[in-house]
Amino acid sequence: MRNKKTSKQIGLFIFATALLSFQGCVQASSTTLAENGWTSTGDVNASYIASKGHYDNTSLGHKSDSAYSVESFRVLKNIKDGKYYLRAYTQSSGGQSVAEIFTRNCGGADSHTAIPKTEGNTDHWTIVESQQIQVSGGNCTIGVSSKGNAGQWLLADNFELLPQPQPGVPPTAMHVGGDITYRNLTYSVGGKWADEKGNEKDVLSILQDNAFNLARIRIYNKPGTPVDLNGKSYRLQEGFQDLNDAVKTAKAAKDHGMTLFLSLHYSDFWTNPAQQAVPKDWEGLKGAALQKALYNFTYKVMTTLKANNVTPEYISIGNEINDGVAGVTRGEEYYQLLQKGYEAVKAVSPETKVVIHLTVPNQQFYEGWIDDARKYGLNYDLIGASMYPFWTNMSIGEMANFVNHIAKYSDKHVMICEVGYPWTLKTQFGAADIQSLIVANNLDPDGPENYGATPEGQLKYMKEYFRAMYNTGVVEGISYWDPIAIDVKGAGWVVGETSAVEDTSFFDYQTPHRALESLKAFYSY
Repeated sequence: MRNKKTSKQIGLFIFATALLSFQGCVQASSTTLAENGWTSTGDVNASYIASKGHYDNTSLGHKSDSAYSVESFRVLKNIKDGKYYLRAYTQSSGGQSVAEIFTRNCGGADSHTAIPKTEGNTDHWTIVESQQIQVSGGNCTIGVSSKGNAGQWLLADNFELLPQPQPGVPPTAMHVGGDITYRNLTYSVGGKWADEKGNEKDVLSILQDNAFNLARIRIYNKPGTPVDLNGKSYRLQEGFQDLNDAVKTAKAAKDHGMTLFLSLHYSDFWTNPAQQAVPKDWEGLKGAALQKALYNFTYKVMTTLKANNVTPEYISIGNEINDGVAGVTRGEEYYQLLQKGYEAVKAVSPETKVVIHLTVPNQQFYEGWIDDARKYGLNYDLIGASMYPFWTNMSIGEMANFVNHIAKYSDKHVMICEVGYPWTLKTQFGAADIQSLIVANNLDPDGPENYGATPEGQLKYMKEYFRAMYNTGVVEGISYWDPIAIDVKGAGWVVGETSAVEDTSFFDYQTPHRALESLKAFYSY
């Protein structure tokens, strides 16, 4: 959940959290920077409104046909005293002797942060930040400065002056967290986690210290039941990822101050758009009998959680159920099944929000799905999506636009049920026949972006992702997959296999597995 905008000036939004944000630092209808409150000094003709932007189709630009030196600045007023950081989205040709964002006359030391050269994809905007800006007296001047030769250029957009992050304190009311289902299984086979300094701790304590406050917990009907896929038999580890295990995990999450997001799969095995295998105990059931079974299972889950004082704030009825659930393909019976799930949740806890978890962020598909939900009378509270850069090949901006669209079309807030980003493309053991999902499927790890599969790239990408979703104003929460995955024998994605997703977790391959710097994204966005 996000704080509402309280006032609007030309190109400037002031949020209830006291941050200042230029959502598009110039207006498309403007002809000069001065109209937007910007002042330029030096070779003023080198400053202009560019017809390209990160937020919309305009940004602040510096360029000239001859050597030039120019700065453009703006004075912010009525700012509460405290520590802040300045962020801007930038592009640059590179080669200038000066290309930077700056602050001055804020009451503390001036700041200067260089704008790097834009490499490769010219649609990519780089986040540049100046940290630890002390504001006292209410005013602060922010700006961009450049000194370059003919033809060298830079663009700057989306200036934001934000409160300096504090470890363990999330910057907004939007929930940010991820899936912690593997915690108990991993501990049972000897897995260990440590903080950045190498101190072994409960993984939930490490997450809590980094403002991770949303705990997604998956529940399968009867893990351990063999499931045949493509002529091969698979099974989940018996005694884990079921209702009893979920209660233990939920209690631990609540002890660490987390909001609960339960995920019902209505299967004995992994579900996704390509597979929605009916639970073994429900085989042969159809119509009203299947609806009753799904209702009773959902009701049992909710009453058990409530009896243990861990009633979830959110619950998804199904996982990536684009075209099927519990063995039923999308159609009237499919929506009737989901309605029974909704009714079972509300019968126990009217306050719990029911999430529909879909994937494939395609506007036409979602519109059709939402239209059918209305047609068949399905009730739900939030529309959810899986949105990974490597599965969608979408930029962060495209994902934000999609989220805005489906929120408006459905008249619902949005839950990002899954997102992930790799800090490496190697698996822990590096064997040629053991590949991560990204490598095995020949996917581009960051889609059309250019952050790189490194801890630094993971940090930068997730900060921008969190901020972009926050800025939509319609995202209630973001659940990362899988933040705690480590490859320990016995804790693979199925019995006898490896993790396959340890490359997208926030822990390295040491023993114990040490937290990466990128975990700070949860409080520093």
